[in-house]
Amino acid sequence: MKKIYAAMAMIAVTMILSGCAGREARPVATYKHGDETLNCAQLRREAEKSENAAIKLYKDHNDAHDGNVVMGTVGAVLFWPALFALDTSDAEKVEMEGHKERIESLQHWMDKKNCPAYKSKIDQMEKEIDTKRRAAPVETKID
Repeated sequence: MKKIYAAMAMIAVTMILSGCAGREARPVATYKHGDETLNCAQLRREAEKSENAAIKLYKDHNDAHDGNVVMGTVGAVLFWPALFALDTSDAEKVEMEGHKERIESLQHWMDKKNCPAYKSKIDQMEKEIDTKRRAAPVETKID
């Protein structure tokens, strides 16, 4: 009887943890009605707003990656149901790409209106994150 309760508890824990594994993406619209009517300052503010949101998503994505490393280690070594809590969704990545495309669309309107060039920092941030990940490989040792 105790084995049945233990199995049921393990199934319940697994189901609860699997519900934590990521979220659905909420992509950003590349074009918003009225973009063509915005002046240079308004276009720049829209681009900055989208860039700030993308930077926050990059940081969230990086944190999720670090959390997955920890959960993967815990799951492999101590408690296998923890593997169900891994964030395997690409929600942040999809949303980041949407923000990049939004900024490109805004840059198009800035160019058409001869506004000062807007240089996004997103590409630089992507390179920095990729460099950090390659520089610090994760080692998992099981003794």
